[in-house]
Amino acid sequence: MRIDLIPSGGKYYRANLHCHTTVSDGQFTPAEIKAMYKEKGYSVIAYTDHRKMLDHSDFNDEDFLALTSFEMDFTEDDARDFRYKKCCHINLISPEAHKELTEPARIPYEPSAINAYIRSFKAKGFLVHYNHPEWSMEDQNDYDAYEGFDGMEIYNNTCYVMGFHEENAIVYERMLKKHGNLHCLATDDNHALIHCFGGYTMIKAPELSYDAIFNALREGHFYASWGAAIDEVYVEDGELHVTTPGAREIAFTTGVRSTARFKAEGSEPLTHASFPINQNDIFIKAEVIDFDGRRAYTNAYFVK
Repeated sequence: MRIDLIPSGGKYYRANLHCHTTVSDGQFTPAEIKAMYKEKGYSVIAYTDHRKMLDHSDFNDEDFLALTSFEMDFTEDDARDFRYKKCCHINLISPEAHKELTEPARIPYEPSAINAYIRSFKAKGFLVHYNHPEWSMEDQNDYDAYEGFDGMEIYNNTCYVMGFHEENAIVYERMLKKHGNLHCLATDDNHALIHCFGGYTMIKAPELSYDAIFNALREGHFYASWGAAIDEVYVEDGELHVTTPGAREIAFTTGVRSTARFKAEGSEPLTHASFPINQNDIFIKAEVIDFDGRRAYTNAYFVK
C-alpha cells in the first residue's frame, strides 16, 4: 500500500514564510512585496514583521494569499554590543486572517519565558517556527531547552547571503532527536532586494485559501528548497520514495548510522530514489541536490 507523505492531489504553491516590510525594518511596503513575489511565481507570503501582526487579507486574490503572522525576538540583556549577544527569534502564524496585535518591547531571554510565550500562542492555534539558529548564535543546549515548535528554518536566505552558515540540515536532525515531529522550512527573511527569491517552501494544498494553506503547513504537506525540486514523497513496500524532475544527488538520513546517497550517472539526471525503512531507526528524511548544488529537503518521517 502506498502512503503519500505529500498528498498526490492538489497543487504546489510557492511560499515565502518569513518576510519583513516597511511595517518594521524592511525596504519594501507590503503591497510592493506582493507585486514583487507574484511576478516571481509566488502564491503565499507570511508577513512576519517584527512584533507587529497585521491583517493583509485585502491583498488576497485568486493567485495570492497573505498569511497573518509576525516575528517575536528574545535577546540577552546585558551591556555587550548586540553582535555578541545570543537571541531567539520565532515566527508565529495565526490560524485566522483577521487578527492584529503589537507585542511589548521586551520579554526575557530565558527558556522558561520563551516556552511560556510559545504555549500561550499554541493554545490559540498558532503555528510556531524557530528561526535562523546560526545567526542567533544558539547551540544545541539552547534549542534543546525550547518546547512546542512546529517547524524550524533549515535554510534562511538573508543570513546565507550575509555570510552565515544558515544551511541547517544538521541542526534539524539534532532538533528532531530532541523534539520529535518537527517540520523544516526554507525562507527568505527578506529585508532588502538582495535577500529576496532565495529560500522558499512548496506547499501542497487542494486550493489557495487561508484554511487550506494553514492546514497544509500544520500537517507538513510541503517541502523546503533553495533551488532543487521535489515531485513526490511517499512510502511504499517498506521504503521511502522521492521523485524529482531531475537532480544530481538524492541523499537519505535517519536518526542513526544508516544513510545512503544516490548520484546521477554523467549528465543524465536522477529522477527517483528510495531507501528501506528500518523499524529501529528514529526517522527518515531525504535531501535532493540539483546540478548547481542547490538543495531541497523533505520533512522527516518518524518510523515509530
